[in-house]
Amino acid sequence: MTRIHAKNRWRHIVIYLFLFLASPHCLSQLISNLSNELIAQGATGVASKGISSLQSNPSGSTSIKQITIAANYFMPYFTQELSNQNLSLVLPTKYGNVFSILDRFGYNLYNENRLTIGYAKSLSPAFNLCFQFNIQHNQIFETGSGQQIFSCLGIQFSPHNTVNIGFFAFNPEKANIKINTTKEAIPSYLNLGFRWQVQSNFSISSELNKTINYNTITKFGLEYKINRILTSRIGAYGKPMTYTLGIGVKMKSITIDTSMTNHQTLGISSGIGISYQFNSKQ
Repeated sequence: MTRIHAKNRWRHIVIYLFLFLASPHCLSQLISNLSNELIAQGATGVASKGISSLQSNPSGSTSIKQITIAANYFMPYFTQELSNQNLSLVLPTKYGNVFSILDRFGYNLYNENRLTIGYAKSLSPAFNLCFQFNIQHNQIFETGSGQQIFSCLGIQFSPHNTVNIGFFAFNPEKANIKINTTKEAIPSYLNLGFRWQVQSNFSISSELNKTINYNTITKFGLEYKINRILTSRIGAYGKPMTYTLGIGVKMKSITIDTSMTNHQTLGISSGIGISYQFNSKQ
C-alpha cells in the first residue's frame, strides 16, 4: 500500500512539474504534439516535407500526391495523464492540398483539444505556403471550459535542390481562451529553420523557436537512411538540453516511426506513430 501511495505521489509531482514547465507561454518548447518522426530528430520540422510536416509546417505537405493518413501517440515521462494523441489527413487536389488535424493533450483534470483545417499550395517548384484555422477547446476540472479560433501561417522556400528553408507562425494574432472570468493564453511562437540534404541518405536539420516573451531555443537533428526500409534519427533541443532518438520503418504504403527523449530533469519519454498512403487508382 505504501508503495502504491509513493507511486501516485510521484505521478502527481511529475504532472505538476510538467504543467509548470509547460505554461502556455512556453508550450512551444514542448514537442509532444509533433509526429514521432520529427520528435526523434530534435523536434525539428519547420523545413520538413511529407505527412509529418502537418504538425510543424504544413507547407511541406504539398509533396504529398496521394491521400495520406497518420496517427501519433506520445507519452511524456511514462505518465499517461500527460499523453498526446493526434490524427492527420491530407487530401491532394489539382488546386492544392487540403488537410485536417485532430489533437488532444491532457487527462480528466485538464485537457486541450484542437481541430485544424487548412490548405497548402505550391506557387512554384521552389516556393510553398499554407494557411490554417484552429478551433481549440480547453477544459479545467471544476473550473469550466472555453474555446477559441486562431490561425497559423507557414512558408517553405528551396534556394537549392538540397536545401529547404521553412518559416511558421503559430497564433500570430495572440488569441486567448476565456474560462469563466479568467483568460488562458494560447501560445504564440515563430519557427525558422532549414533542412540540408547532404547526401541522398543523410540530412541535417536546425531550427530556432521564439515564443513571445520567452528566450529563443535551438533545435538540431540528424537523419540517416540505413536502407530503403530503416531510417535512424537523433537530435537535441531546448534549455535544459533534451536528447532525442528514434527509428523509422517503411513497408510499402505503411510507415512506422518511434521516438524517445531524455529530459535532464524529468527523465525519459517515448512515442510511436503510423502513417498510410493510399495508392492512386490506375
